[in-house]
Amino acid sequence: MAGFRENICEPLAGARGIQLKQDNPGLEIARTPMIFVVTQSERRANGGVESITQILQNLRRVKPIVITQMETAAVQRWREADCEVHVWDFGAESLRMPAVLRANLRMFRMVRSGAFNVVHCNDISALWHTAFGARLGGAQVIFNVRNIKPAGQRYGWRWQLARRISQRQLVLSREMQNELGRRLGVSNGRRHDIDYIYSAVNAESFSPLPAASRAALRERLGIAPECFAIGCIGPFDPRKAQLDLITQAGPRLKRLLPQARFFFIGDFAPQKDDYARRCLSAARELGIEDSISFVGFSRDIAEWYRALDLVVVASRNEGLARSMIESLACGTPVVSFDVCSAREILQEHRCGLVVPQGDYQELVRAIASLAEQGDLRRSFSVAGVSSSRELFDPREIVAKYEQLYFSLTSK
Repeated sequence: MAGFRENICEPLAGARGIQLKQDNPGLEIARTPMIFVVTQSERRANGGVESITQILQNLRRVKPIVITQMETAAVQRWREADCEVHVWDFGAESLRMPAVLRANLRMFRMVRSGAFNVVHCNDISALWHTAFGARLGGAQVIFNVRNIKPAGQRYGWRWQLARRISQRQLVLSREMQNELGRRLGVSNGRRHDIDYIYSAVNAESFSPLPAASRAALRERLGIAPECFAIGCIGPFDPRKAQLDLITQAGPRLKRLLPQARFFFIGDFAPQKDDYARRCLSAARELGIEDSISFVGFSRDIAEWYRALDLVVVASRNEGLARSMIESLACGTPVVSFDVCSAREILQEHRCGLVVPQGDYQELVRAIASLAEQGDLRRSFSVAGVSSSRELFDPREIVAKYEQLYFSLTSK
């Protein structure tokens, strides 16, 4: 079909099942093919894509067939994890009707030709481009909701339609489950259609360092021994609210805690991005450049989590902030605004502090309090690592995903 390009090096697996040989060559497990639709942006830091990548890399009973719209480093990781990847040329951002119709027709044909039973749409754009075709083809559709809108923003008819076109909505925490159900007007008796499964964090990649190794890492990253290093992780975007953090917290923190320094880690391109440029200008105009480092994108983000003293989640809204759970896995405490899931993770498991949304004065106080209380930071660190291994173990998380998938195939 014109307008699409597809990786056709491998044939479609179909629904026949694939035999997987594990470490024991005499043991084989039948893997059931299922379709995953993942739209990507040009930003290299993308929590939603990283979260689904952790799942794709660890599936054992499922053979993933991945549909996406661009070649990225994530696509290479999927192929290395034995995923069959197809790149379809549709504009994920614009949702132009011809592209949406063509992609849905393509999905309809794909489902019918391979008799796939489940299509997992990893985001709202993936849903619009493929869910209608998947349903018409006879597949069960899972819609992964990865964010909760800020208070005051309504969920309109498009979201009601998205809920109806998908048999299951999948969110990332219990708090997300309750909040999405409430704001969509789903009665308590029907909220079983909204499942929650935490994101996975690989403890081999995200774990604390011994003190001597951490000191050497901080030196290599340019963090002075006396510096209280605060990380803000994520691409520069108004939703992540880096500009407000700089203007409203930066001067206050410099007065209260002169040895503190913000490290902004994530896509940062002030030469072409207006929001990033405004953040850079604000730091200069406020005279706090010596208290801020614009690191940019880092390929090994775990190094930064391990080296930092604290991570701040200052977003306007989140689902389950990936920077929060990866930070905890590395033993780095978190101070967060009261975004979705923050209280569920940080307060319930006593591994961080939560302050009222938008209250920068209280945010600075919480940061300064932790800077002064080394024993509390260490307590949060131990609890964070323990909670991470309990809540975000990839084996346990993937088992829950597979349980959900196979519960739908039995219908």
